[in-house]
Amino acid sequence: MDRTRIAARAAALALLAAIACAGPRAGGRGGGTAPAAGSATMRLEIPVGALELPLPAAWTVAEGEAGSGPPTFRITAPEGGFVLLVTPMWNPNQPSERADPDAARRIAERARLQALEGAAERDLVLEALNGDGVQGWWFQATDRKLVGKPVPEDEFLNVMQGALATGRLVVAFTLLDDAPGPHRAAVLAALEHARDVRGSDEAIPPQAFEGDAAIETVPLQVGPPGRGWALLVDLPGFEVARPRTLPSGSGVIVLARNEAGVIASVMVRQGEGAADARACRARDLLRIQGIAGLTGLTLEERGEVARARYVTPPESEREARQANAHAWVARDGFCVNVHVTKMGFADADVEALDRILATVRFGATL
Repeated sequence: MDRTRIAARAAALALLAAIACAGPRAGGRGGGTAPAAGSATMRLEIPVGALELPLPAAWTVAEGEAGSGPPTFRITAPEGGFVLLVTPMWNPNQPSERADPDAARRIAERARLQALEGAAERDLVLEALNGDGVQGWWFQATDRKLVGKPVPEDEFLNVMQGALATGRLVVAFTLLDDAPGPHRAAVLAALEHARDVRGSDEAIPPQAFEGDAAIETVPLQVGPPGRGWALLVDLPGFEVARPRTLPSGSGVIVLARNEAGVIASVMVRQGEGAADARACRARDLLRIQGIAGLTGLTLEERGEVARARYVTPPESEREARQANAHAWVARDGFCVNVHVTKMGFADADVEALDRILATVRFGATL
């Protein structure tokens, strides 16, 4: 399995499910597997709280590239041999609602069908993953084209993939490796004990959406500390979550929403060699184009701003398609991605998204 392709898939699943994971939560059966000996609780910080996983203390976590959707965390061991990708997702319109296990099953089933196309196995079976307050599904597959051959350095032979619901979160996960080992049992045990640290019966935490009057929205200002500049975008009538520093320390992200159901995010992160807005867009397009069922992708440039527009499919017949529009700009080695999206959109909504992106510009900070 190609590492870049699988990472793109994880980010795509996040984008597809971020709006669709609210609903009634079924009770999970108690998990019978204890976390691995020497485990430590890893805390994966997200705007509405955190996801906790009991994983071996020597393993390390870094936030991977997740575009403007929920963050994908990359977990590895010092000795190498595998990569674990974890993407916690929540409903930004109702961040205190319990997650729907059916959303997790849909994600796992979609990933299973995609993996089956290149798997050595004739069929891939969804296995249940149940713990205390956890309900999920997973499968494992072998890359057909690599069976009996040396595995290239940038690929893996095996994939274990699925999704679970816990608390307010739907969590997509992907384990890539070349051979069985104790890490697989450690991962499954950790997922059985996954914990949304802010339960759905609690009040929305202060750092979540709260309409903080101190955060100006016309314009909203988001920028890297100490650089003397910020990205400005006009979001009249939006309520804004407090800015969140990415765990990798590579930048900052701010989420906002309005009563019409428009979700906006502004991510400012190190460009890692991207010299201009087109290069910033090209990097994110590798992930966006991996979204199954994506339609209507159009690209354009307006001065120093690179833009994209597309539609993502519904997760079920009860839901609606989602309109997406992005604007990328670059400055001082940083890429800025402004993403606005709305489900169940009409032509007028698409025009409203474009009007928001038309206000993107840079300004000075004190």
